[in-house]
Amino acid sequence: MGAADSKEAPAGAVPGVVTVASRQGAATTLDPNLAKLLSLKAGVPLLSKAPSDNNLKDVLLRRTGTPSTSPGTLLDTSTTLQLFSKYEAWANGAAAHIASNQEDIHNSIDVVEELALKLLQRLHHAAQVMKQSAEHLHQARSLKDDVDEVKQQMSAVLASYEALCGRLEGIQEERERETRAASDGQVT
Repeated sequence: MGAADSKEAPAGAVPGVVTVASRQGAATTLDPNLAKLLSLKAGVPLLSKAPSDNNLKDVLLRRTGTPSTSPGTLLDTSTTLQLFSKYEAWANGAAAHIASNQEDIHNSIDVVEELALKLLQRLHHAAQVMKQSAEHLHQARSLKDDVDEVKQQMSAVLASYEALCGRLEGIQEERERETRAASDGQVT
């Protein structure tokens, strides 16, 4: 310690030891934890001893039994009442918390049920659309078969039309030759 830090100890104090109370440069506010610690008070003991336990012989020879027949340790009624009231408050708080949790769970279950119903409806709708698509596809296949059949018939008709056109051209050419031959035969 330097010369500036050294202070003269108060009367009755051990030299070299500085107590918290004797420090003059310390802050005037207390630490909140220290204040809480200083505010704690010793409570009333839960069990009070009966006045008959004055010596060791009374303690060793004491009989166990009901408190009315043998003096023993008695529970303070006001403390018991406070304990029961605290327990009741705790039980009510726990019941309210459980009820709140149950309500939250119930609400979550309702939401899940609604979502499940919506998903089920969508699944049902998708199944109907798939069935209709399958029917339309089946109809499209039958239509394709019908179109293929009509195409074959049209090909056959076109082939016979071309054959007929070919015959008509052949007949036309033959008639033209005949008319030429007849007109050539008349000219000579």
